[in-house]
Amino acid sequence: MKACPFCNRTTAQVEADGELRYVDCKCGARGPSARTPEKAVWYWNIHMGYYHEINDILNDLKSWSAPSSESYRHLVGKLEKMK
Repeated sequence: MKACPFCNRTTAQVEADGELRYVDCKCGARGPSARTPEKAVWYWNIHMGYYHEINDILNDLKSWSAPSSESYRHLVGKLEKMK
């Protein structure tokens, strides 16, 4: 299981909510729900992987573009909402 992108802990656990399972971190981060623990972990890993990719893209954009550019600000805003 991937580390939490918010607190970097590797102690998140699969929890249950009725018949659904999800990964829960002590910092309050919660992964998408799934029918099996294995699928919940898979969703967590995919979801958290996207979070890290979005952060990498944002960091690249901030270092490459002129902050005064309207298209730059628009793209960064869209990526920020995806987090």
